[in-house]
Amino acid sequence: MIGFENILVVHSYFHLVFRPRAVEVRRIHHRVIPSFRPTKWKNLGLVKIQGRLCRIFGRSLRENLKRIETRRVKRSFVPDIRQVSDTHRTWLEFQSGKMGRVLSSGTSEVCLPSAGRRRGCLDTSRFDAGSARFTMSFIGTIQVDLKCIHALIFQHGSNQNLLLSTKLVTLASSMAPTMDYARKLFDTMPKRDAFLWNTLIRGYADQGPCHEAIVLYRNMHHSGLSPDNYTFPFVVRSCTVQLALREGKEVHCNIIKYGFHSDVFVQSSLVRTQPNVVTLVSILPACASLKFLDLGKLIHGCGIKVGVDSDMALMNALIAFYGKCGNLDTARSLFKGMVVRNLVLWNAMIAAYEQNNAGTDAIKLFRRMQTENVEYDYITIVSVISACASLGALNTGRRLHELARMKGFGTNASVTNALIDMYAKCGNIDLAKNVFQGLPHKSVVSWTSIIGACASHGHGDDALMLFSMMKEQGTKPNSFTFTAVLTACRHAGLVEEARKHFESMIKDHSISPGIEHYACMVDLLGCAGCLLEAYKFIETMPVEPAAGVWGALLSACRIHGNVELAELVVARLSRLDTQTVTSYVLMSNIYAEASRWEDEARLRNLMRKKLLKSYLGKVLLRFKISGILPDLNLLDFFHH
Repeated sequence: MIGFENILVVHSYFHLVFRPRAVEVRRIHHRVIPSFRPTKWKNLGLVKIQGRLCRIFGRSLRENLKRIETRRVKRSFVPDIRQVSDTHRTWLEFQSGKMGRVLSSGTSEVCLPSAGRRRGCLDTSRFDAGSARFTMSFIGTIQVDLKCIHALIFQHGSNQNLLLSTKLVTLASSMAPTMDYARKLFDTMPKRDAFLWNTLIRGYADQGPCHEAIVLYRNMHHSGLSPDNYTFPFVVRSCTVQLALREGKEVHCNIIKYGFHSDVFVQSSLVRTQPNVVTLVSILPACASLKFLDLGKLIHGCGIKVGVDSDMALMNALIAFYGKCGNLDTARSLFKGMVVRNLVLWNAMIAAYEQNNAGTDAIKLFRRMQTENVEYDYITIVSVISACASLGALNTGRRLHELARMKGFGTNASVTNALIDMYAKCGNIDLAKNVFQGLPHKSVVSWTSIIGACASHGHGDDALMLFSMMKEQGTKPNSFTFTAVLTACRHAGLVEEARKHFESMIKDHSISPGIEHYACMVDLLGCAGCLLEAYKFIETMPVEPAAGVWGALLSACRIHGNVELAELVVARLSRLDTQTVTSYVLMSNIYAEASRWEDEARLRNLMRKKLLKSYLGKVLLRFKISGILPDLNLLDFFHH
């Protein structure tokens, strides 16, 4: 049985033979065409249509749409049905004792008052408020049809009917693309009840502009009508969209004033204006990436205020946030305060230790996981392997490699990349190459890891060979890959090769160089003795050179003893207001190595005035806390 509730489009034609006292339905040929229908069709009362059709044609229509036996109906129950073909949407409307007709919103023939079309659509001689409401229940989304019904209502003097006027406003606010027509109808009505106000407020809340809903709410107050539990949710929603905090607080006060604060419908609308755990968890990663520690603390306090501070997802996000922002003590206290800990919580704490150079604590926490029989995953393994890499713990890293194989993580891309990095940092480049060669599918991250490993060990030729193999196999390099390649060229002193790859990055791969690429090129040119070329290279950079770029050139000036260029670099650093202790120490050493003692003494005095005061205060505070106050010459300490 196919119910009308599940029919999307009914395309049919009816051949009806009318008789003086009865109607004979010989046969209905039909075709049900599944298709898409707009969302607004859902509330057009298809269940009511089924019931009315069953009252006309009997229960056999519900059981079998393909065949309907001939039935006779009393004269007072005669429907006036015309043939309808090639329409988009067809509904059968029937009203006992008054009229029956097929309304099609695919045309404008629903209620046009012209003489040639009245007969097939509406019998205006018997038009009243009841039939108009029934007609509007099945009207389509064509605004022209609605205006025609409005004209007929006005023509027959039913425009003073409040229920009919409310129905008009409801249809206009839901079918029209804007609220202009509904607002015109509303403004012309002499009588308005709370339901009519709610209808228009809801229309503005759904379609916008939302500030009009707030204005209507205030006008409703001024008119002497009291809002009800259907008014407040739509006004609160409008305040939320408009971010109107003051108006929202005002509405909240009125909710309490009128006694709707315990209404579930009203309460749910107020809850949506407050942040929930999903909102807080979504904001924390952004704060962590920007290192906004203070803002993250405010979010943490907001979670405590709304009562979701014990939520597991929020605790995971908070531990990850505090770990990335360097606040390891707070992350540790949150972890210890959790009675029930899931795997994500353990992983977040281990990652926090690893990110803050507390690799020993990360390894200890992993061993504690094993002791407490907590099942770990590849994310846990990656964090602990990275901790081993920072500590240079080769033996522990090998044991983790075996654990990864036993758990089936041996070919996981994240695990293998971490292993390559760990073996390279622990000084065993051969094991790193073995892990890379055992990969069934090599991604750009894997290629970048092994190229960077070879570059860090000074194997520039191997790194460039791997880069060529990578391009031959069709893997497209990214900006990190070119950083590793330029680093390999810097360690090997391959100036021309570095220039070629730097230009290829821009021309062949459309990758915009970052500060790290420029710093590699400046360091390479400086180490090769091309100091003036490096200086000109910095001057032609499309982005503002950072202190690290100038610092690389200053280090090269010390290596080659170029005092004049070093002074230019220090002058540029002073313009950037990024002078540090390191730059002063480098320049002081350059003067000393060039036997320019007067300049060296002058710089020492300048360093004492600008930097030593704050630096000495920090050192003395640190020693005071530990109870030790050494007597040493901090200026001499700078030169070591």
